[in-house]
Amino acid sequence: IGDSGTIHVDLRAPKLEVFNADGRLVECQSFKGFSRNDLFVSELRHFFACLDGTETPAVSLRDAAESLRLALAIKESIATGEAVRL
Repeated sequence: IGDSGTIHVDLRAPKLEVFNADGRLVECQSFKGFSRNDLFVSELRHFFACLDGTETPAVSLRDAAESLRLALAIKESIATGEAVRL
């Protein structure tokens, strides 16, 4: 949810819906045949390929640290009910 609209992801369906600031649906994508387990298998394959030296990490260490910082701030915000400044 943001100032310009909302993105809703349904991992069970699976589908993605984008709403503008007025709440009007502006985009909807369905992912028929998508297997959630494939995400984890692909991630493990990439991880092992990085360990083998045949691939480079898709995400830099800096980006990973920032992502973790954001996730921890979200978790803190949910627990306290307060906005967390980054």
